[in-house]
Amino acid sequence: MDVAEARIRLGEAARQYSAGKVQEAEALCSSVISGLPRNGDGQAELIAAYGRLIIIRTGEGRTARALRLFRQYVGDCAPKCDPAYDEIYQEGLLTTQTPPLPLKRRQRFYSLVQLFRKTMPLAGLMAECGCFRGLSSFLLCSTMKLADGGFDGRGYRIFDSFRGLSAPQPEDTIEGTDPQAKRLRQMTRAGHFAAPIEEVKAALRGFPGIEYFPGWIPAAFPDEPDARYRFVHLDVDVYQPTRDSLEYFYPKVVPGGIMVCDDYAWPGARKAVEEYCARVGASFETTPHLQAYIVRGA
Repeated sequence: MDVAEARIRLGEAARQYSAGKVQEAEALCSSVISGLPRNGDGQAELIAAYGRLIIIRTGEGRTARALRLFRQYVGDCAPKCDPAYDEIYQEGLLTTQTPPLPLKRRQRFYSLVQLFRKTMPLAGLMAECGCFRGLSSFLLCSTMKLADGGFDGRGYRIFDSFRGLSAPQPEDTIEGTDPQAKRLRQMTRAGHFAAPIEEVKAALRGFPGIEYFPGWIPAAFPDEPDARYRFVHLDVDVYQPTRDSLEYFYPKVVPGGIMVCDDYAWPGARKAVEEYCARVGASFETTPHLQAYIVRGA
């Protein structure tokens, strides 16, 4: 099968699935996966076929089959990550009951884990603001446990409303009519990404030492002027909590410590990062997955 034929079959699979013809759509996606060569040509179409087939199986309630297919994708044609990461990522999907889509999240969180690993020799607390179901916290804590088998979550903190996003502000306005702008507008609404604290604690039960600070940012932040952090992950999406998190945590980050904002693709979070760094004279860099990160200088 060549790339042109693969594209035709993927388009037909989308039409068949929209028409309720699930088996026909599955067969078309499977034919692309089995028919495309693994020589670099058609890589995008191959990944798209896996993604479409996972969507179908997830939508039909076949979660276990979707996860098995994701494991096949990782071994077949996914961008390379290290085996230890892939093992904890797949375990994290299962433990936190997180669907394997979007497929690109695997690479984005791998970038997060690589930044986290750089701070592991440092002293200080670790924190995440905005945990949703707990997948990224599971990955970070599991990475710690690989290095220190006795790690039980102590020194790791989670700050979350557990009621979803706070209300967007004017700074969070998303312009444009392209698919990415429409997707972000759908997600940028109060209450989106809500997961009860009981479910998050259950997913992270392997790390009973984690401290939880439920509430809206910045009210959830404790008054601890002497606290020091080596790593902080911000995943709160919108302007106000991103700004307030930077204000609270950055002065507490130890030299060499890192703050990562997962949401540099979101206009509100981007504005907060750029404004804060300009005001305090800090520099930041971005990953290929549009995470902004600041390494604290001496």
